[in-house]
Formats: sequence, structure tokens, C-alpha cells
Amino acid sequence: VYFPSNVKLNQEGYDDFELVLKNSNNPLTVERFKDLMNLKNVIVLDVRHQNEFRQGFIPGSIFIGLKGSFAPWAGSIIKDLSTKILLVCDNGFEEEAILRLSRVGFDNCLGYLDGGISSWTSGNNIDIVESISADDLSKIIDSVNLIDVRKSGERSNGYLLNSKHISLDDFQEKINEIDSNNSNYVHCAGGYRSMIACSILKRNGYDSGILAYITNGPNSNYGLANPNHKFGATHPTVNSELLYKIRHGKIKPKGEIESFEGKLVRFKDKSKEEFDVVIACTGFVLSHPFFDKKFLNYSEGPVPLYLKMFHPSYDNLFFIGMFQPLGCIWPGSEQQSKLVAKALKGGWKRPSNIDKLCQREVTHPDIKQIKTNRHRITVDFHRFMKDLKTQIKLSN
Repeated sequence: VYFPSNVKLNQEGYDDFELVLKNSNNPLTVERFKDLMNLKNVIVLDVRHQNEFRQGFIPGSIFIGLKGSFAPWAGSIIKDLSTKILLVCDNGFEEEAILRLSRVGFDNCLGYLDGGISSWTSGNNIDIVESISADDLSKIIDSVNLIDVRKSGERSNGYLLNSKHISLDDFQEKINEIDSNNSNYVHCAGGYRSMIACSILKRNGYDSGILAYITNGPNSNYGLANPNHKFGATHPTVNSELLYKIRHGKIKPKGEIESFEGKLVRFKDKSKEEFDVVIACTGFVLSHPFFDKKFLNYSEGPVPLYLKMFHPSYDNLFFIGMFQPLGCIWPGSEQQSKLVAKALKGGWKRPSNIDKLCQREVTHPDIKQIKTNRHRITVDFHRFMKDLKTQIKLSN
């Protein structure tokens, strides 16, 4: 997603993030938060999960959750880069929210509600978004105002009868087309965009925005394998169209491939089928083909690098961006680059126990996941950023 304000940013550049963080990472008491809410051109932005938001939020706040397409929707919904922002976050996610807003030009964050939403709920009004299941909606669907906020391309593949289409991209401009006197049931493909729309309705005085959850059910309902590991042991796939296209026959899932015989593909479930084209989308591969494998080979096995970047034996070999965060990769890569620059100028010295630190990266991972190349280099976003910044501060 590319919005007009990016043109100015690309021409003039971004503010230094350290300065933005210093000005924005301010814990605010409830009373101070209320005072700032009353200022001109200020919005309250709630970045929690949509399920938490709907159960209770500050009246007038806008929802755009961090666990979704946060930056594109922030740019699309807020638009004006001069807007002053007050944040409501889960504890520990304040810095990530400030950073991700800053990277799309929103540098006017005034601070965040200290203690999160729980500090607000003691003696202050909250608002909620009602929800309804797909089964319950089906019983009243002929007599309600149903709003579909998906994109036109999604709707062209099928839609609920009698629903009104207002894409979330156009929602604020077309909000006057929505009946304010009756209940409005809003749906998308997974609940994220419809919650944004419901928050906009509430902010504009529509007291009857109701979230319509179109639930998906287990993977096996779609011919996909159910996970054989605990939640968090791999990176989740977030896709609002895949299951929809499977339901409507646009995509047909198949199991693991056993062998190829010309155009004939044999699957491990003993089925076979002919295909004209096979496109390999097999995921994450660690490879450094410019190195002799006898010298260095991280394509299999552990990756013993301090801070996922420093080799235990070679002080002129650095790796940037060879880690897998649960979040954005470029903030960590940026900090790694700064640390490499410090090292090259002689301002950062390698720890004397770097061998042990490299081994600790292997034996004490941030997050324990399944043993594949990709999951061996997973880092916790906040801990990783903190460790990198600590080393940068220790340098000259």
C-alpha cells in the first residue's frame, strides 16, 4: 500500500528514530491522557488485538491492531501526518507501535496510556463493539443492514446477499451512505478490517456497529493438515483470502508430494494427478553460496553467531538481517547496521567471551520453535532490539 504522504517522506526523508522514540515514548497518567485527548487534531489509537478492543475501549478511539497490516492501514485511515496520536497498547508493545508509526511518517505520538486499558476502566466510561456469529447472523440476515468492507477483488469472488459494499479504503469518505438509525452489521474476511470499520462508526456517532464474525473452523475443514505442534512453535500464516478461495473451489489443497514421473505427480496419500506446471514455493532457505561450505555452512544445523551477526572467529565478517523476528525485520537490521558501523570505526569491541556468547545463541534461543533453518534464527523482537541498543550505547 502506497499513500500520497509517502511522496513527501521519500523526498525529505524520515526523522531519526532515536529522536522520535525519545519524544514519543512517554507513559501518561489517566488524567494527563484525558487532558491531551481534548486538544485539537488528536486521536486515540488502540493497537491491541481486535478481540480485546471490542470488549472495552476508550470512547472515540480508533482501532488498528499491531497484529495485522498495521502500517498500511494507519496511513490509509489516519492520513494526515500532522495528526497527534495517543496510544493504547498492551504492556511492552509501546516502542513497537511508535516505531511502526514512525516508519510511515507519523512522528507526532504524544505518549501512551500508562498501565494500558486497565488503568482507564477504573471509574471511566468505556465503549464496546457487539459481535454476532455467522450462525446467528444467518437467522436475521434478511432484515439487517449488512456492510461488507472487503476489497472489490474479494467481493467479486462472492458475497452475502443484500450486503452493501463499502471497502475499508473508502469507508470514511462514504460513511454518510450508512444508515445511522438502525443496527449495522459489519464483516470482512477475518475480523481485523471490520473492527477498524466498527471503531470508525463508533467515533462518528454510530452507536449500533456490530461485528459479524464469519468463523473459519479447523484446517481439516478445508483439506489442510491440522498443526502437529503447539501454538507459537512456527510462524503463523495470516491470509484473508486463502480459505475463502478454498471454500469456493478456486484453490484445491493437496498433500505432500512423493515423486514426479514426467507430468504425473504422486502424492503421499496414494493419489496421483497430472500437472502442466509446478511452482516451487517452499519457503525459507539459509544459503551463502559465495562461501566454501567447508568454511561456513548455515544451510543445516545451528547458527552460532553473537546477536545473529558476529562470527566467533572472524572479526571482519558480519551478517545483517539473518534473523527471523516475530514482527518487522528492518528495525533490527537497522540496529545491526549501526553496530557494524561502530565496530568498523573501532568504537565497539568484541566481547572477550564471544565464543561462549555464540554458543549461548544456540543453547538459549529467545523462542523455542521446531528445528528448521528458519526457526533456528527466530528472535523476540523486543529483547533483540534491547540487546542491540545496549551494545550500541556501550560503544564509543
